[in-house]
Amino acid sequence: MIQIVTVRSGDSVYSLASKYGSTPDEIVKDNGLNPTETLVVGQALIVNTKGNNYYVQPGDSLYRISQTYNVPLASLAKVNNLSLKSILHVGQQLYVPKGTKRAVESIAYLQPSTIPIKESLVNAT
Repeated sequence: MIQIVTVRSGDSVYSLASKYGSTPDEIVKDNGLNPTETLVVGQALIVNTKGNNYYVQPGDSLYRISQTYNVPLASLAKVNNLSLKSILHVGQQLYVPKGTKRAVESIAYLQPSTIPIKESLVNAT
């Protein structure tokens, strides 16, 4: 997904790449930048992001959304320029960076089972 990002104080190609799940090389290439060029506050950059847009639903909170998408709460707040205590509004658009699947959630839970052992095999020693 392509997103237009406005450079803020302290931003660099590397910090923006990390924040939006892109790479510094992609940002430099997509914007025709010199790799050593310093970004200017207010500069608009094209960033090819690796996340999704999400529209706030009734009952949503940053915490719930972060848990649903397995994204750190602080990261979700930061990329959306929100504080951890921000109140969300139904229909509000949020950018959700790609998280990682939780190993526990991807494991199928198996019921223990018993396998009958033939009596003749048990006493075969």
